[in-house]
Amino acid sequence: MPPRYLAVSLALALANAGAIHSPPPTATLAKTALATSTTDNQTSPQNPANLAPQEPDAGFLCDTGRDWLTIVNTVGVVITTLGFIGGVISICIARKQLIKTATANQAATEAALKQLNESRDRYRSHVIVQVNGLFQDAKRYVELEQWSNVVLRLGDLAGWIQQSSYNDAELNDLGDRLSTMATTFSRIQRSDLSFSDSLSRKWDALCKNLSVKIGQLSAPFPVPVPEENP
Repeated sequence: MPPRYLAVSLALALANAGAIHSPPPTATLAKTALATSTTDNQTSPQNPANLAPQEPDAGFLCDTGRDWLTIVNTVGVVITTLGFIGGVISICIARKQLIKTATANQAATEAALKQLNESRDRYRSHVIVQVNGLFQDAKRYVELEQWSNVVLRLGDLAGWIQQSSYNDAELNDLGDRLSTMATTFSRIQRSDLSFSDSLSRKWDALCKNLSVKIGQLSAPFPVPVPEENP
């Protein structure tokens, strides 16, 4: 066989061997086109399969878990609401207790003041009785000219009045005048001084002033003021 024909035969044999082991180009191109078309159909928005509704992502909870979460949230809201209502009720109760306490304190204060005033009135009545009795004794002893008894009664009378004068300037002045008059009658007792007309007028004026004051302090049950002889 000539060399030229031998080379052609060898080339044809190699070509036939490659065709057996590899797909034809037309089949390969068809498979590639089909794969590309399938991918485009899956990703294309015009594909009806892509436009179909999809199931929502349920996350990491199932239906039962979501139900329990809803229940827990609802219970939390209810507890918060009840806590708020309880707080409001507690505030109302505390305010009511404060009002009751303030009312009780006010009532106790008023009762204490009332008792204090009653005690003060009783003491004042006792003082007025003592003062009036000593005053009547002193006037009687002056009329009897029992100077020693006059001095004793005027001293006691001045002491009672000074203890009870408080902020009463007029009563304080009467107590000072009684002390001065007791000193004067003490001098008469020692015969250092006589019971003159001028001294008698001073004594009468003091008796009149003291009688009026005793009547004022004795209200609403005034002690009768003796009338002066003309």
